[in-house]
Amino acid sequence: MSDTDFTEAIEAFGACGLDLSPQELVDRVEYEMVSQFPETENPVTHAFTPGLYCRTMYMAGGTLATSKIHNQEHQYVIVSGSLSVWTKETGAVTIHAPFHGITKPGTRRVVYAHTDVCWLTFHPTDETDLDVIEDKIIMKHTNILLEGSPS
Repeated sequence: MSDTDFTEAIEAFGACGLDLSPQELVDRVEYEMVSQFPETENPVTHAFTPGLYCRTMYMAGGTLATSKIHNQEHQYVIVSGSLSVWTKETGAVTIHAPFHGITKPGTRRVVYAHTDVCWLTFHPTDETDLDVIEDKIIMKHTNILLEGSPS
């Protein structure tokens, strides 16, 4: 799938005469994904060093996923693989490992893994409780389209 096809597929959800915010557009994509495709597991591991939390996520090739909404600016590294990443600001961009990037606050992504992918994120914190860390780095958000849907 080309970046243009990926962007057009995502933006088609907003072309139905609806004036959707970026979050509403990703909510709509997420709803369609949950409604039409089997749920996938993306294994996550965690590592802690003084002052730094590292989250490693593995995605199988062919996986389509949405991210949570990020509260804080942080660095990330695509260690292996190739994926298309869509945000409202950039449209779809294909990333090939190795790649280093910065996530800005408010970012929410739709991601398609062309191959198996290993994605690391780095967050400054001395905290080691994952629930506390997530409360700090992830914005609380409920996709109202999924309320009452099986998940």
